[in-house]
Amino acid sequence: MQLEIRNYYEVLLMEMLRDEGLMEELPEEYLADLCCVTLNQLPVRYSCHLVGT
Repeated sequence: MQLEIRNYYEVLLMEMLRDEGLMEELPEEYLADLCCVTLNQLPVRYSCHLVGT
């Protein structure tokens, strides 16, 4: 059995970075650091399905 549990804000952050074109512009290590810093300042919201949020 494989569970699909995600941090809701992680999904939103990735969408935002993609929409702004930053996924292609910035180095991978910088993006990882940026995501960690950003997500650590947001409340944690886990969901099994994005529809549930």
